[in-house]
Amino acid sequence: MSGTTRTLFLHVGPMKSGSTYLQNAATAMAPQLAGAGLLFPLDDAGAWGLQSHAVREFRRDGGGRAWDQLAARLDAHPGDALVSMEFLSLYRPEEVARLRAALPGHRILPVFTVRSALRLAPSVWQTAARNGTPEPWPEFAAGLAARGAHPAKAFFRRRQGLVRQFEAWSSLGEPAILSVPEDRSDPAELWRRFCGTLGLADRVPYRPGEAVNRSLGYPSAELVRQVQVALDDVAARRGAPLPEETRLVTKRLLSRRILIKRLREEPSIPVDAALGRWAAAWNRKVLASIEEVAPGLPAPVRAQLRVDLDVPAPDSPAYRPVEPPAPEAVAAAGDFAIAELERLAAGATTLDPAASTTTGRPAPAGATPTVRRLVALIDLLADDVARGGDIAALLG
Repeated sequence: MSGTTRTLFLHVGPMKSGSTYLQNAATAMAPQLAGAGLLFPLDDAGAWGLQSHAVREFRRDGGGRAWDQLAARLDAHPGDALVSMEFLSLYRPEEVARLRAALPGHRILPVFTVRSALRLAPSVWQTAARNGTPEPWPEFAAGLAARGAHPAKAFFRRRQGLVRQFEAWSSLGEPAILSVPEDRSDPAELWRRFCGTLGLADRVPYRPGEAVNRSLGYPSAELVRQVQVALDDVAARRGAPLPEETRLVTKRLLSRRILIKRLREEPSIPVDAALGRWAAAWNRKVLASIEEVAPGLPAPVRAQLRVDLDVPAPDSPAYRPVEPPAPEAVAAAGDFAIAELERLAAGATTLDPAASTTTGRPAPAGATPTVRRLVALIDLLADDVARGGDIAALLG
């Protein structure tokens, strides 16, 4: 790397704290950011994936092709740069030190986006549900609110432990910290705050398009959990890991393309006053840690953090009983998903059920007929993806 000192803003995350939104915004606005002197490095196709691969690659192997490409782009740019990848939040102190040594020509400034635990908890569970957690939301929420240690608390802390993340990155000096707006009426507000942290204020206005990483409604989220548990059961009985194509169909087709259509007609994941008390305690610890690691944080940003990390009073109508979603609502989501997947299958000219390698695979044990049908359809479509068929084009 060259010897000129430039600032590299590293948006560390953590996960579920506006990262996808900011990455989409920065990708869309990369030419405008460059015009303002800030590089947001993309791959040759103009995609953010280069940063994702490079961050994972550096942590796993200490370098590689994607890292070399990212480093070359950073080195060639004479000014400041921005990299955003939430897996940076998983870096340990020794990995942070190694990253710092690999970028001697830059002053690295970690940037953290902070979100209230009351909104984080349902998002964290929903992501876990997509990955096959056996715990329904009421069990997970009760574990967070329980006294003493609980696996749900350990799971949440591993992914959202800001105190640990602040410590890991503390060797680089005082970080920049901003909060994710609790009021979601203005979809551009987080981008404005982020640009202010980057020193760009209102120089790069952004009008967000349709969100791509929205949370599902509660019945659909529970359906996805049941489907993923069933898929994992099938994989275990096959004695083989779940194919990547199956995960892609479940995530990108079933969740993001199909069930997301039901968002406006389904209730959100409920939170109750017990979870609110846990979230308030968590948020207080985060704010106390921020006081320690970022004493120079501007007063307006500090005040906004307190507003956004506040939780409703115990008698607030925002709280609802944390109960399982109505079975008929989950069934309706399942029927909708089956119809949509069958429609996609019928329109795929490359899909040949007779030639599919899914024939004869074991059915999931203990699953409802709806979930069993969804698993069969996902298997069929994933097989077409593996063979490079029409369904693969829908996963981009």
